[in-house]
Amino acid sequence: MANFLLTPDVMKYKFRVEDSRPVVLFDRDNTLIHDEGNSNNVEKFEWLRGVEKIFSSSKINDIQIWVITNQSKTLEKDDGLIKLRSFNRFLCLRAEADFGVHISGVISCIHPQSAGCKCRKPGLLMLETVKKMCSRQFLGFVGDKESDFLAAKDFGIPGLDIIKLLYGSAFEDWLTGCL
Repeated sequence: MANFLLTPDVMKYKFRVEDSRPVVLFDRDNTLIHDEGNSNNVEKFEWLRGVEKIFSSSKINDIQIWVITNQSKTLEKDDGLIKLRSFNRFLCLRAEADFGVHISGVISCIHPQSAGCKCRKPGLLMLETVKKMCSRQFLGFVGDKESDFLAAKDFGIPGLDIIKLLYGSAFEDWLTGCL
């Protein structure tokens, strides 16, 4: 599992994921997990209801899962970076334990909204980093906010609303249509 904070140094790495499976990108907070301002607190970890169906479909259809997340409050606390890395690792371990699903990587932007960085969604640097690392077919980006959908559009892939996928049209129907 790749667990990166997106900094200019990350782009220098020659890290590659040798995995030929297609990729679906996911936002983290309020897409895969509940977030009520408790970001990066493993004691408050809770899957969003219905995520098991998405993970099951991803596993059945042999899809690579990457998580792309804005985490602008990380630097507000002295131990923020440690908690972010630990939480992302915990997320991946729980996905394996709870659903038998491997998350290929988590990439986080820790810059505040005011920084104007290129990695913070709707910027494309996080998505381009995944492409550089695995350069496979990208099926879509599942999220809950306009910034997720704008990033997907600018990256040239469908942006999918988690609420519609969980409570409206089925993820497996969409996924089958892409494959």
